Amino acid sequence: MDGKQFRWFVHLFLVVSWAFSGDTQSECRNWTQWMDDENGGLVDPAIVEFEYLPDLRSFYDFCETPSSIECRTVIEPFTLSYETGQTVHCDLPDGLICFHEDNVSPCMNYKIRLCCPLPLENNELCVGDNLYKMVWQGSLTWHDADTQCKDLFAPRGFVAGLANLESNSVRNSVRNFTKNVPGLSDPKGKGYWIGCHDEENEGIFVWLNGEKVNVPDSAWYSYPNNKYTGNCDAKDGDQDCCQLWKRPKNDPTFKMDDVCCTDKKAFICEVPGYCASP
Repeated sequence: MDGKQFRWFVHLFLVVSWAFSGDTQSECRNWTQWMDDENGGLVDPAIVEFEYLPDLRSFYDFCETPSSIECRTVIEPFTLSYETGQTVHCDLPDGLICFHEDNVSPCMNYKIRLCCPLPLENNELCVGDNLYKMVWQGSLTWHDADTQCKDLFAPRGFVAGLANLESNSVRNSVRNFTKNVPGLSDPKGKGYWIGCHDEENEGIFVWLNGEKVNVPDSAWYSYPNNKYTGNCDAKDGDQDCCQLWKRPKNDPTFKMDDVCCTDKKAFICEVPGYCASP
């Protein structure tokens, strides 16, 4: 294939690619390193500057489906491609291409980086845009667990807390995940703290955002009864905080239950927006 044929093929390829390209200007929480394959030896540098994703995979490890791309010059001041004044195509799913003959001066040398989904650990679940993290080996009181959720994700720029499981679909997704992932069905303290309580008004359960708990009776293992057989040193000695209870013992369904807030248990953190597409 001569240079003219190659240029025609690439332009046709780009017309198709542009129709499916991602938003290259969106924010991202998980960029790859900057990557440059020096054309990979596959394209004549006298014709084009090219950073093609399939070629880059020979040199770098990155996600299968990046959501956005940025391109900049290799040398300082590391100018973004759209600010160089050159005609440069920086698009997904293909990468970067710059034809020398489309520009007054030869194309600069460019590198690219890609926005990839945040990796999940085996105790983490995305439901919609929100992350649910089962801290199954933790053992904290209800209030301390909520603080720990905040502390875990604040350094990453997220506001977290004990999980709000008002939604039937979210609650059932979390319960099924907890039952089916090895290890998660045996939490410390025989249950997971979640973010509801009736500390302020006995018998009126609310979520941490102040909204009243309005789940069906079937969501509870047994309707909150405020009975506690041990020594509860929480407020008024009552069962005021919610858990997903490991009951029945041999085949737990992890339905909701009220229990003493000062018990120490595993817990579920909810991180709004963590799983949203960047």
